[in-house]
Amino acid sequence: MSSLAGGFSTFLSLEDTPDSYTGQGSKAVSVNAGATALAFTTAGATTVYADAVSGSINGSNKAFTVTNTISTAYALFLANAVLQPTTDFTVSGTDVTMIVAPDASLSGQPFWLLHS
Repeated sequence: MSSLAGGFSTFLSLEDTPDSYTGQGSKAVSVNAGATALAFTTAGATTVYADAVSGSINGSNKAFTVTNTISTAYALFLANAVLQPTTDFTVSGTDVTMIVAPDASLSGQPFWLLHS
């Protein structure tokens, strides 16, 4: 293994890092609150869903739903189009409201929401 800056050969050999990997599995390295050293921290996990969107695509309906409660909407997919939050749709709870009703010709096409 080649030496790191200052002639150290491992991360743990540095003066401002933890001195052991024990018990640190699946943790991330971050700068401590005092900005004086590095520390292992538990990274926040976010569950991301790809929920099928339910509702009638008939050219006039704008109201749709998903199974899981929406915290953050990332994108809505209808047929081969990627629709953007606030520009093309809004969300609340498990409700998805389109700004413009999808054309009836899109009925039966893949329709799903990527969200957390």
